[in-house]
Amino acid sequence: MQSVPAYLHNLLDSIPKKNPSDFCTLRNLDIGGDMSTVKLIEKLQYHLPKHACIWNIYGPAEATVDCTFHILDMSIGIINIPIGHSLPHYRCLILDNFLQSVVISQQGELYVGGVGVFAGYLKRDDLTAKALIRIDDETFYRTGDLVRMDSNGLLHYQGRKDHQIKLHGQRIELGEIEQCLLKTSISACVVIKWDDDHLIAYVQSSNINEEQLRQHCQYHLPLHMIPSLFVLLEKLPLNANGKIDRKLLPAPQFASLTNIDQTDGIPLTSLEEHLQRIFGEAFHNESPNVNMTFGQLCGTSLDVIRALVLIRQEICTKVDVRLLFSNPSIRQLARIIEPQLVTLWSTNNSYWLKHLLGTPFYNSYLRLCGAKIECHTHIYTTLIDAPWLLEAGESSFIGEEVVLSSLSYQDQTYRLHRIRIGSYCSINTHSVLYEDVIIEDHVYVKPMSAITGVITTSKGKTFIKDRSLSLIHTVYQSTCLLCLLFIHGIILLLVYGVHSYCSTLLLPLPISLALAWLIWTLTSFCIALALLKFIVGRATSGYYSINSYDYLHKLWLRQLIITSFHQALDFLPSYDAISSYILRWLGAHIEGNVKFAEFQQILRFPSNLLNIEGNVTTFGGANLASFKMTKQGLCFLDEIHLGSNANLGNWCTIMPATRLPPKVIVGSLTLVTQKTFSAEGTQFLVFLFRILGAQIASDVILPDIRCLTDPHLVNIGDHVRLNRNAVVQAHTFEQRILKLAPITIGYSTVLMSNTLILPGATLQGQNRILPWTLVMKNDQLPPNTNWSGVPAHQVI
Repeated sequence: MQSVPAYLHNLLDSIPKKNPSDFCTLRNLDIGGDMSTVKLIEKLQYHLPKHACIWNIYGPAEATVDCTFHILDMSIGIINIPIGHSLPHYRCLILDNFLQSVVISQQGELYVGGVGVFAGYLKRDDLTAKALIRIDDETFYRTGDLVRMDSNGLLHYQGRKDHQIKLHGQRIELGEIEQCLLKTSISACVVIKWDDDHLIAYVQSSNINEEQLRQHCQYHLPLHMIPSLFVLLEKLPLNANGKIDRKLLPAPQFASLTNIDQTDGIPLTSLEEHLQRIFGEAFHNESPNVNMTFGQLCGTSLDVIRALVLIRQEICTKVDVRLLFSNPSIRQLARIIEPQLVTLWSTNNSYWLKHLLGTPFYNSYLRLCGAKIECHTHIYTTLIDAPWLLEAGESSFIGEEVVLSSLSYQDQTYRLHRIRIGSYCSINTHSVLYEDVIIEDHVYVKPMSAITGVITTSKGKTFIKDRSLSLIHTVYQSTCLLCLLFIHGIILLLVYGVHSYCSTLLLPLPISLALAWLIWTLTSFCIALALLKFIVGRATSGYYSINSYDYLHKLWLRQLIITSFHQALDFLPSYDAISSYILRWLGAHIEGNVKFAEFQQILRFPSNLLNIEGNVTTFGGANLASFKMTKQGLCFLDEIHLGSNANLGNWCTIMPATRLPPKVIVGSLTLVTQKTFSAEGTQFLVFLFRILGAQIASDVILPDIRCLTDPHLVNIGDHVRLNRNAVVQAHTFEQRILKLAPITIGYSTVLMSNTLILPGATLQGQNRILPWTLVMKNDQLPPNTNWSGVPAHQVI
């Protein structure tokens, strides 16, 4: 039997799979006249008997129909269909444009020579001269077909040479696009060029849609080779020879392109509007659709380059051609660019903006960045991912180190979210607002809170006193900023003089720079301390209005001086004894052997209100909050007392009016307030573990998130302390089987460093577990006992 692929497709589709025709007498099937596909062969395998032999035949009429053949091996998986080897007495050459032989796997034009080559076209010598060529005294026919040879010597058909086109400055092989489409579930397709602007793909299939085809092409083809339009047909038109008749293909309907997600309901962001204007100008399109690819917008390569130049000039210099082509629509491109803008804003604006915190100038700057900030709002943080997505209502307060995180990353995708803060709200220090946040009016957020979603007032609205800054206050802030600028200028002149003097002495440049840096650091350090001592002075406990002179002079100016000279203040090493002497000079009451990991964090709190007993240690990130914002909108300032032998863990926060008892270990990420040692604990980790199912009573201090491996099986009583590396583990693996048992830790128990409590153990209360102790499974520890060793034994 002999047939062309298109007829075989129609024949096999007309035969029901449940009642196939009887092909048991068929021994040989010759397929030729057009390119065979893997899907066609798979259909034939279902219908044909196992002994049937399938031949893939190739040959133009000018070579007397057939000149190559390949017998398909049905016993192995078929990846592609070669046209095989030359028939006897035929010779095939693969040559490039310079009539030179190509290497293995390189594409070239097929030339056929041998006994079957025709003599010429009747009375058309002009066509004959173009079709026939003499090579080594032998006549060869120029087929116009592109093929390649694999390492086994088999020829593989790639497409027609005259189907190579040039579109928007790019040379495209239409056969390559067709091969890509045939790897989907379709049975046949043809790709054509339309009106010098579009690629149109005609697809024969009934079980696939245009979006699936487009996504497949986007994963496997470059942007300029993705068809603008996919036309789905039940049957492709065929000519009398069974080949696809391109002249009978229906005209494409371009009206569908203008309606792609035109009303998707998603409002445009400011960045998308900006990009839409740029591409409208570059592509000469008044309002391009943000969801259409650049190919569908009918842009040329020059249009894309013009758009790229405008993006670099107006939005972001880091955008390149690869980023543009890998995100081929305005909306996709905007989602990729926005995280880069967030990074640029957060890294480039942190230091100098901190000088403007709490001033109307900072609000004006955020408005220039796109934020919607209403009047009399006080913002004391630069930790803002995307200021153009921030909205803050009238007379709201956003405290120090509050994180406004609009950027999220999930499933390998960056997303940006809006943060809306209502009027007369108070967001206290070190809180985190992440993803989509809507905070209604008159909401009070406690320190170190994590906020997402919609937050409403749980109780009646609280009256907040007017927070507006008068003209006098603004002038005062401006004067302070100008004075600091003048002081820095004088210091730089001094350093320049030192550097010039060193140059006259012909000192080496490294030594000259080192001396200049040393003079700058020591001078700035001394000036900062002098300003805190003699200008800012002593603070008084009490309640301050945020727009009062006392607040600006005693608290705002203190933070401004420390921020401005922070690089010089970092000159003091961690845990250095000099820190205590400096704080005593500034008015603090500090006893002996006190160690500070970060001197600046302690310096931010008014020194005369600081009372620290002996042997106290603070670790990195430990913070003494300079004030607390109350629900009535007032700044509360009071003394902080740290008892002897107390340890402040990493990134803990001590609020004003806190009296820390002796020998207390404050865990990492812990918030300590006036009520912590009187009524209830407020450690962030405690709240987290309670959410995870742990039964934790009041006044419990945990060192880190790894201390409880199975929170839902742990019961902890009042006043329990876990030191660093103390672990409560409610699971074991016995013979590779996971076993769980609850653990109870009674009141006033202390687990010292490097202790481990195993499942089923019960500590009945007031137990002291010494370092490097292992409490075994199901151990029962009586109250008022001390334990040590591996395994644990009672210490008397």
